[in-house]
Amino acid sequence: MIRVATSIPESFHPQAEYVFRFFSHLWGIPVSVSRYRPQAEKPDIIYSSNYQHRDQGAVYIPFNKQLYDAACRCDSVECDGLRLWSEAGAACASHDLVGSSYRLLTFLDEQQVPLDCLDRRGTFFSHALPVPRQQTAHLPLVDYHAQYLLQQLTRSRPDVVRSVVPKWPGGKKYAIAMTHDTDAVSLGAAKELATNLAKFVMQRDRTFLDMFASGVRYIGQPTGNPFFGFPLWREFEAHRQVRSCFYLYAKVVPLRNDINNCKSSVVEQRIDWQILRRLAADGWEFGFHAPIDSESKLESFVEGKRWIEEKLETPIHGLRHHYLALNWKQPHVSFRQHIDAGFRYDTSIAWKDIAGFRAATCHPFQPFDSEQGKPLDIYELPICLMDGNIINDTIDVSNSIEAGLGIIRTVKEQGGVAVLDWHTETACNAYNYKNYLTVLRHILEPLLEDGDAWIATPWEITQHWQHRSVKLEAA
Repeated sequence: MIRVATSIPESFHPQAEYVFRFFSHLWGIPVSVSRYRPQAEKPDIIYSSNYQHRDQGAVYIPFNKQLYDAACRCDSVECDGLRLWSEAGAACASHDLVGSSYRLLTFLDEQQVPLDCLDRRGTFFSHALPVPRQQTAHLPLVDYHAQYLLQQLTRSRPDVVRSVVPKWPGGKKYAIAMTHDTDAVSLGAAKELATNLAKFVMQRDRTFLDMFASGVRYIGQPTGNPFFGFPLWREFEAHRQVRSCFYLYAKVVPLRNDINNCKSSVVEQRIDWQILRRLAADGWEFGFHAPIDSESKLESFVEGKRWIEEKLETPIHGLRHHYLALNWKQPHVSFRQHIDAGFRYDTSIAWKDIAGFRAATCHPFQPFDSEQGKPLDIYELPICLMDGNIINDTIDVSNSIEAGLGIIRTVKEQGGVAVLDWHTETACNAYNYKNYLTVLRHILEPLLEDGDAWIATPWEITQHWQHRSVKLEAA
């Protein structure tokens, strides 16, 4: 047990408890957090705004109120070989690892993105971030904070790591979750045909003309067309003993139209649902891919979940927002809707255009509700790597592979979860998805040979993490 004592303004105590709870889950060591009392048992860590507490024989973390303010300008600095996030210009000894972890887990730095860099969905490209955050977007900074703090603690209490609760089953060192957003299922759908023809006319890119021509051949044949990737993924993954999760786009409640919503989904295309039901029966997971503007109606989440469950004849537990378009101004509001609709986990946290760690962690976590002052009863599994992050016509295939492996190496170093997202339609490995499957194959093969990796579905990972968390908190 690690004993933490706080001497900070009462209004910040829930945030501090939240961060120490998260650190506990990363360490695999129970943590107790209480207010500082001079006559109480000596704590291991003191989080305080009183510098006189620095000499109490415990690891001292100085409270910095500014870090809880979205306007605070931050930067990274190297301490003991790790990059830490703090108020710009702060020295190592004055880092508030708790406040900086809270601001990263709740995306406070993103509130500094200029309004004219936000699209109509509230999303933005990484170059709009403050420069120091751009430069650290590929780093799990919060995980580094936890690692740095534990290093400081073990100098005075080396026994603290002797009874650590293992992170992953069977002694595995890290986890991998393969996922797919099902954005398109038929090249022959009317909206796909119109879109590809329009793109050819506007961009003069023959790839879109080829897609249009192929689509014409598959009009009325959604199950046999190249975008119906489910059988291809089954073959690809079963051969490698992988079970993934498909997030099915399903707009079943009227919502505001958006040009970037999916143009051929499992709702309006007459697909063979037995193919998907057999996948579910054989261990593949399915979830809900929420349309843009779903957050405007709770009913969209409720009915989308119900519709997919009825079609699959099995329950679903997770979701991911299309275009990652949850309510970024107030993310906790979206997470509340997920809970109210019956979802147990979300996996919508990712950078739009680059691989990396948007919440600055590669571990599951419960989002914090800043209005209620407590963590929400849902888990977030952040994505670290999407197909489009590392693959396009300007990047050599070998560079794409190395970029993907580099991100996963970082996850392995921290013992986290590498959530990969390859869209269902990319299984064709053709058209504007040329080399997508090739790159994934070269990324996955060394991982499958790595005995340290636990490959599981997002729901399996969520269940494991929740059970482990309950065990730690009960100790």
